[in-house]
Amino acid sequence: LQGLQQSGNLLSTIEQINQQRPVIAQQLINQASALPGLQQTYGQSQLQNALNDSKVQLQKIKAKALADMGAEKAAVFEAHITLLDDPEFTGAMFAEIESNNTNAMAAVQGVTDSFVMIFESMENAYMKERAADIKDVSKRIISNLAGKGGDDFAVTEKDTVVVAHDLT
Repeated sequence: LQGLQQSGNLLSTIEQINQQRPVIAQQLINQASALPGLQQTYGQSQLQNALNDSKVQLQKIKAKALADMGAEKAAVFEAHITLLDDPEFTGAMFAEIESNNTNAMAAVQGVTDSFVMIFESMENAYMKERAADIKDVSKRIISNLAGKGGDDFAVTEKDTVVVAHDLT
């Protein structure tokens, strides 16, 4: 924000949006857990659909990144696609739904929290950074489960300033 006139209202709005994202996601998860029969609605088939949708979206993003920015930048999205194909990651989500009769959103969030904790506790800096990839992929899956199409926080306007902790 250096060089911009730092309006108190602008900074306040940015901070509110930043703080609301995890709260909104948690509210969706809590609501999904509280509604009877929702486990069937957001069960294993809905999780599979969300995984498939996420993969298609990431393949499109990867192709655009490859064309616009080159192979090195597009590799991030290949890593995200690979994560969607990881049977330990996604398999744990399916197992959570089946064994604990939980809904898909809660299963995704629970597995994500476990994996993030494991990766963030690793000594290797590269592996610690992979926790951000896990969070990004999980946000996309949850967005697809919520019917938002995976582009919950997409920037679609030109001449837009993006304020974020991580822009991967």
